[in-house]
Amino acid sequence: MEPKPKVGIIVVAYNNPDFIIPQTELFRKYCADAPEIIVIDNSTDLEASEAIKYHAGQLGVEYTKTNASSSGGSESHSFAANFAYMKYKDSYNYLFWADHDLFAVKAFSIPAILGDKVIAGLGQEKSGKKYFWGGCVMLNNTIVDKSLVDFYPNMEYGMDTGGNLYRIIAKYGEENCVFFNEAYHQNPNFRKSFYNFYSMINNEMFFHCLNGSNWSGSNDDKERINSLLSILNERTI
Repeated sequence: MEPKPKVGIIVVAYNNPDFIIPQTELFRKYCADAPEIIVIDNSTDLEASEAIKYHAGQLGVEYTKTNASSSGGSESHSFAANFAYMKYKDSYNYLFWADHDLFAVKAFSIPAILGDKVIAGLGQEKSGKKYFWGGCVMLNNTIVDKSLVDFYPNMEYGMDTGGNLYRIIAKYGEENCVFFNEAYHQNPNFRKSFYNFYSMINNEMFFHCLNGSNWSGSNDDKERINSLLSILNERTI
């Protein structure tokens, strides 16, 4: 019998400790691969960071605090994702990068989703080039050219976080990649800001609380997050 592939889920956390408990519990509930969950804490808020670290300890997941390359935004996000890959690229057969506001709501298996493909995730396109958003992307680490794994934005083509992942698509071809779909839904319990919606990814396999870090400084954000967590709870009861 072949040994079971080793699977890691890398969570990039940023200034919101409210997500880590439900996210970890739902990954453990729905992921069939017995994954090891790793929290890469990219927070700039000390109090939030201490809470994230405490919850990670209580949940028994590995925790690392980064010294982010900037106070926030794409470069900081990319720095954390790349930092995680450099640290764990030789430790796992499969890796799944998930932003802290991405939750599993259906059963899934990362090796099954990838099969013999190289990379899977939520695709983006800019300047005629396809790439993968860094907040929901899976990697077949047994076959990918590891030198091509780079989450930094690509300035040449104007691509955001994950932009340089276009090089993986360019090398292996779109036929060797899996592109997730995404559908947007209105949040019926919160209409006070532009972020009054959430998304469902890969045939409603994953629930995404958009702007979960409140990087744009929306008003009434705590109320918005609570309303989204309430919807998440209804979907996973």
